[in-house]
Amino acid sequence: MTSSRVRRILAIAITAVLGFSPASHAACSHTLTIAHFDWPGPSSDPDLRKGFGLDRELLESVLKIAGCKIKWKAVPVKQSLADIEHGVVDGTVGASYTPARARYAAFTKPYRSEKVVMFMRKSDAQAFHPKALSDLVGAGYRIGVTDGAWYGSDFAHLKADNPDFAGALMLSHDPRIRFQWLADGKVDIAFADLYYGYHYLLVHGLADRIVAHPFVINEDPVHFMFSRRTVTEADIRTINAAIGTLKAKPEYTEILARYSPPALAP
Repeated sequence: MTSSRVRRILAIAITAVLGFSPASHAACSHTLTIAHFDWPGPSSDPDLRKGFGLDRELLESVLKIAGCKIKWKAVPVKQSLADIEHGVVDGTVGASYTPARARYAAFTKPYRSEKVVMFMRKSDAQAFHPKALSDLVGAGYRIGVTDGAWYGSDFAHLKADNPDFAGALMLSHDPRIRFQWLADGKVDIAFADLYYGYHYLLVHGLADRIVAHPFVINEDPVHFMFSRRTVTEADIRTINAAIGTLKAKPEYTEILARYSPPALAP
């Protein structure tokens, strides 16, 4: 028996014992530094007693499957985009694809759907029945949003083209503040991802006072977004394969259900 055949047999035996196969996900090229937004919601770790946020849980599950190591770094939303562009961090979670971002970032395949809705005080939500986002123009509502976040093309056009709408926006770099403003009466509406908003309200005991309005502002698939300066194409392929593996597992649905309003749980 030749030495090369012996090595091949040994490799097959080791693979069988360890439970790996040639299709198993390889590790990433380096430990990935991921920007997260320091607030109780999908991308944060609000406190160890309450568990990780949705997007953080999903990315950690994906990277565990992929065999990749991860390090978290708290960064404001808008700053995280600049840090990804310049390679200060490797990536972030919950990212919507835009051509501007694609110039400096690579996007994985979608790992969940993001539904942006209006959160309002319960009494206000019951009395408001918009048919389009433009119905907010001139209605006197003060709107809390996160600076640098993507709320869809309708929002972007209204903000750029309509001074009345732009003037109604209250921007913050900290996603928590728009809900604090809403609870304190400083704004009338907070725009947010349904998962983010619901989890924040639940954690802070506000779910009986503030609700998600059924009107949907924007719905898009969201991705993990990585810096083209620091993350390789091979890394992206590895992570994409792991996303597919996770989505086929019951664990994926279980994670989503923990962050969904009961009526919307998958």
